[in-house]
Amino acid sequence: LYPPANITDPENILFTWGRSTCNDCQNVSYSLEIHQNNEMIFNVNDFTGKLIEETSYVLPIPLEYDTTYYWAVFPKSNADIWNLNVDFKSFRIDSPPPEIIIYQSSIHTIAPENFKLKPGESRVLTISFQNMSSVDWKSDITHSHYVELRSIDASGNPADAVLFPDNDSWINSTRVCTQNSANVASATHENAWFIFDVKLPQNISSNYVTTYFRLYNPDHGFFGEVASVFIEVDHVSTEPVNTEKKIWSYKTSAEGWTSRNATSDGIVFNDYWIINPFTDSASKKWCR
Repeated sequence: LYPPANITDPENILFTWGRSTCNDCQNVSYSLEIHQNNEMIFNVNDFTGKLIEETSYVLPIPLEYDTTYYWAVFPKSNADIWNLNVDFKSFRIDSPPPEIIIYQSSIHTIAPENFKLKPGESRVLTISFQNMSSVDWKSDITHSHYVELRSIDASGNPADAVLFPDNDSWINSTRVCTQNSANVASATHENAWFIFDVKLPQNISSNYVTTYFRLYNPDHGFFGEVASVFIEVDHVSTEPVNTEKKIWSYKTSAEGWTSRNATSDGIVFNDYWIINPFTDSASKKWCR
């Protein structure tokens, strides 16, 4: 008996084995059995009404994840002689790694868009906000008005985040900057586009649900409020994504956006949101 193939797919498992030989035997056929918890759950002759003439067989019934099964093949000669002295082999179908859906939205559309990340994968996101001050937020990493993106919980305490780490451990703050010096929150009240990386560490827990982000400046502390990112950790499902989920309110966890204003160093955040991944092909400047 060879180890089953396609064992990650419980609906498409291929069983293979070596051909049985004996003296005066011709046209050997085979009966495949699957057992679970000391009970037979599949017998090919009972299921199809005939034996297998080849040395491979795709199981026609689905099995279950996270379950151990035992299988054996019983040869039968053309003289109706069965070989019942066979060994059972075990195999297990482990669940696939969790697939994470990060819902994101904008102030212009409440219905969330979504993309999928698996543990270990990363993606670029941007945060946009409107500057109401005379401060020009440059992308110079040494500028006194640089900002950091910090992850906090609903009470404002540091929390695990999907921020891009140097390794697979969690981090809850990272320095962010505009992609180029021309695209900053100048006194003309334009939007500033701050890019940052997100990554799902390999050790993400199924208890990880929501992350809130706020911008932080060492001279002025926290300012503004950024909507939460809702993260669903679950096994891959064939069910359609529930696009009615809109967990975006920062403090109340109610549906939809809550319009908030916050002032720090003359900056009023009337307009802030998380948008689709943004790439500036002309510059692509990054900072940490």
